[in-house]
Amino acid sequence: MPDSLLPDLPEALESLVRSMYPEPELARRALLAPWPFLGFRSAYEERALWAADSIRDAKAEQRRLAFEKSLREEGEPFRRVEQPYFVSVHTQGTIRSPYPELSDAEFWLYMTLYGSEQATRQWLEGKMVPSLGWKTTLEYLHDAAHPSFLASIRKRLSSGKAHDPHLAAWSAQTDLLYPSYS
Repeated sequence: MPDSLLPDLPEALESLVRSMYPEPELARRALLAPWPFLGFRSAYEERALWAADSIRDAKAEQRRLAFEKSLREEGEPFRRVEQPYFVSVHTQGTIRSPYPELSDAEFWLYMTLYGSEQATRQWLEGKMVPSLGWKTTLEYLHDAAHPSFLASIRKRLSSGKAHDPHLAAWSAQTDLLYPSYS
């Protein structure tokens, strides 16, 4: 096999991604891309899922299959090298987040939704989002990262599953863009 796409990449994952994306730059991008519904993690960050010993673990197997499904079905951002991509040491990406609330990779994800940096900024800065308490997405993420004293107490007292503000923001944006008709 030619040189590995990324350091410490399991052969099974490398073979899978090369079969989907024969251009090495695009394959690396697909490996490094964060997947919102998988905790904003990348297949590369979770490469241990493709190790031989993780195959016996049902939970790891389920997560690995979810990554593989995403890599297969969500390939549009990895079709052409000319498409914008976030800065990463292993790629030619140049997109940087203008917001402290979003990583470069997260900002790039929103750009895949809206098509350009200008449109992305308009949606994140200028649209009040009902499901985020009638705040803009950036206000919501800022407030989640810097909660008020009262919000901190409320969070500690509430029971239940931990709330991921980045997933809530992503879901709210996708709901605005693609409203359900049920």
